[in-house]
Amino acid sequence: MKRNTLIGSWAFVGLSVARAAASAASSPPPSGRLVAEVEAFDPMRGELGCSLFRSAKGFPGDIRHAVVQRHAVVSRKGQCVFEGLAPGTYALSLIHDVNGNRKFDTNFLCMPKEPWGTSNNVTHKFSAPSFEESAFTISAGETKRIAVVLHAR
Repeated sequence: MKRNTLIGSWAFVGLSVARAAASAASSPPPSGRLVAEVEAFDPMRGELGCSLFRSAKGFPGDIRHAVVQRHAVVSRKGQCVFEGLAPGTYALSLIHDVNGNRKFDTNFLCMPKEPWGTSNNVTHKFSAPSFEESAFTISAGETKRIAVVLHAR
């Protein structure tokens, strides 16, 4: 009788360990979080548009390839928070959509008419920053904070 109870106990322990291992193997890795902070909105109106890209496709302006957030500008500081990010490489582009038309307005030479910025605060005189220049990584469970400088029109 003791032998059957002992075997049954070991079988129960073995099954419990196997279930725990299977559960750990099937659960996704902890997700990351990005907090992008912007200061000095001028003027204090319009929207902050944040576009988070996972690859170079579409970066920095084709939002069809990004996760997009829009927030009303109500103070001199703004923030976009992206939750549940898989570990990997990302790049962020932002615009201060002053007139609220949800477009990045440019002049006849395609030069920006509204303030803009990208992660790593890269800027060029006559071209947009590349994904590679603006890229950063997020690890499993990491909260990454970045400050983005908006470049004037």
